[in-house]
Amino acid sequence: MNFSALLCLFFFFLCPASNALAHPHVFVGFALSFVFDENGFAGIEERWVFDEMFTSMVLYDFDRDHNLLLDAKEVTEIKEGYFSRLKDCAYFTHVQINGEEFKVQYIRDFFAEVENGKLVYRFFVPCHVSATSSLKEILVSIYDDSYYTDMAPVPDGLSFQGSADRYQIEYSTDEKSEFAYYFRMIVPRAVTVKFRNR
Repeated sequence: MNFSALLCLFFFFLCPASNALAHPHVFVGFALSFVFDENGFAGIEERWVFDEMFTSMVLYDFDRDHNLLLDAKEVTEIKEGYFSRLKDCAYFTHVQINGEEFKVQYIRDFFAEVENGKLVYRFFVPCHVSATSSLKEILVSIYDDSYYTDMAPVPDGLSFQGSADRYQIEYSTDEKSEFAYYFRMIVPRAVTVKFRNR
């Protein structure tokens, strides 16, 4: 079986109908930036860093000149051929606004590159929540409940961008047992951000 076929299999099984025999095939370290604008919360910028094996498979198919650089066409091919399939899984991005589920249906500003020999994705998840004098709460947890992809936060991988200084912001990071998956053996962490006008 060639690398192209293997790569297709990897992504075919990212969101399987059953996770009875699931175990990680892809390993990703992620960082999150909570982005604010003049109206309040604007969305989440995500950065994913893939493991060496998955990186080598992607580069075999898309880095045709083997220079460890992805041009605009190659980035588009990766997005359209593989990343966009994660839409059905909400891009592994689970969001609640004031306790209510916010279904991630699209992203923007997708970019892929190679850093230190590893494939990196960057993209933005729009999620507009206006600031008021009362605290608003955003909860974000990144995980693949099929457990074909292991998603793990990187150290110091949380930041605030844009107009964050305009607001009073509180945040915490905790395990959320209510999100447990893989026979409830895996408990993901979630970032809870509360904000309001100063």
